Amino acid sequence: MITDTDIKKMKGIFTTKDDLKAFATKEYVDKRFERLFKYLDHRFEPLDKLVKGFSDFKDKVLTNLDWLTGKYIKLDEEHLVLSEQRVVTS
Repeated sequence: MITDTDIKKMKGIFTTKDDLKAFATKEYVDKRFERLFKYLDHRFEPLDKLVKGFSDFKDKVLTNLDWLTGKYIKLDEEHLVLSEQRVVTS
């Protein structure tokens, strides 16, 4: 048979309904997270604009430097041909 002392010991070890009432409910946590995400989304808006601006800048730079890449490839091919001609004639 369980005595009153046993019940007191079990209350110290196990969680009771009263202990669980002190915890936040799912609805409370959901509302808090929703407010947090709205706050964070608003705070990171300038960062999103910066990332988009950097991406646009990078695209413009790469587009404008395509001609330089083409010239370098032609120069590299010519150098390879001239090097091979020297090896063959030597």
